[in-house]
Amino acid sequence: MTKWFQHYCNIFCRYKTYYLVFAIIMSTIILFYLDKSYTLIPSFATSQFYDTDDQYLEIYDDTVLLNKTKRLVLLWTTFFKSMYWEREIRKSLMTCSEQCEVTSDRKRQREADAILFHHGDLNKKDLPPFRVIKQPWILFTLEPTTLIQGNMNWWGRIFNWTMSYRTYSTIFNPYGYYVNNSNVKPVEYSKIAYKNRTKDMMAVISRCHDDARRYKIIHELSKHFQVDVYGQCSRKKLKCDYHDKFYCLDPKEIKRYKFRLAFENGYCRDYVTEKYWSSLLQDIIPIVNWKEHQNNGHVVPNSYINIYDFTNLSTAIQYIKNVNNNESLYDSFFEWKRSYKAVSSMYSGFCRLCDRLHQPFHLQVYKDLEKWFKDDTCGKYNLFDGVFRHIDRYLFNNLHR
Repeated sequence: MTKWFQHYCNIFCRYKTYYLVFAIIMSTIILFYLDKSYTLIPSFATSQFYDTDDQYLEIYDDTVLLNKTKRLVLLWTTFFKSMYWEREIRKSLMTCSEQCEVTSDRKRQREADAILFHHGDLNKKDLPPFRVIKQPWILFTLEPTTLIQGNMNWWGRIFNWTMSYRTYSTIFNPYGYYVNNSNVKPVEYSKIAYKNRTKDMMAVISRCHDDARRYKIIHELSKHFQVDVYGQCSRKKLKCDYHDKFYCLDPKEIKRYKFRLAFENGYCRDYVTEKYWSSLLQDIIPIVNWKEHQNNGHVVPNSYINIYDFTNLSTAIQYIKNVNNNESLYDSFFEWKRSYKAVSSMYSGFCRLCDRLHQPFHLQVYKDLEKWFKDDTCGKYNLFDGVFRHIDRYLFNNLHR
């Protein structure tokens, strides 16, 4: 045994450099292969941003003009394993100025004017059996870049359009929007019952892992205000029992609070979600954590408090205290209701999609979806994020006391 071991040890020692180089090369190949599917290698925010997505596209000279009165959108995938979105999209399309219809009947693929795929339900083994050259395939996603899993280069040259909350998408689909009524008679609205709001702040947080590290801000706010956190990340185990339009709590209970911490879980570009929009519909002042490039410019003016609009958190806390204790100042955050109407919807962009299908458009294809996603102020999801999920959950449940 000793001679055998000595023999192979001599061989290894003689060629150890070659073995080591070979092992490094093979490990690198395996790592990059796995990264194609699982995104092992962390990615970070870029320093240069584009207002359009042309640099990720291959655009052709051919122009498409569909000679039809009504356009048909085919839903090829589910939306998080459910076909619920077909009904919601149909309702949204009924409000559009142009005529469009939606279907999930795959037998109508040849007559469809566009095919919609939800990013979270993609399956390479379940793609349409053929392509119609004038029929754009659209990738729909509302997830922040920090939650986009897998290397999207595997989907290069498959999708023609994108549809998301990102302003540089082919079709802009924010989580909400507002209608300007200033050109008509100002709307009279009932005053918010300031004196009935006996509680300070509430938050709904069910995803504990986040790049924004919201628990740190909540911890500081808890030193000055009563903060009730609902959802899976609640230390007090406060549950979301009222599931209607993302409200989580019964509207009567919400009206007892003065502020909602509408903190996003990441500082992704243009990422403003239903946390903000539903706050406006709940008649509660949203306190947000929007950094540069995050506010997409499509939010209601003078309707929120952004902690990053202040020089530091102490200054922000002092201002919130002033609003909290001053009824006139508090009421001023609802003046927007005289001129604007807020709408919270995950399907806000479907009239834009319908309009686009009624207009001439150039043929195009996304050649580099991975870079399109990484063109952001936040990093893309990787497997190492899973390690920090448990840490963040612990901190959420123990730090904001």
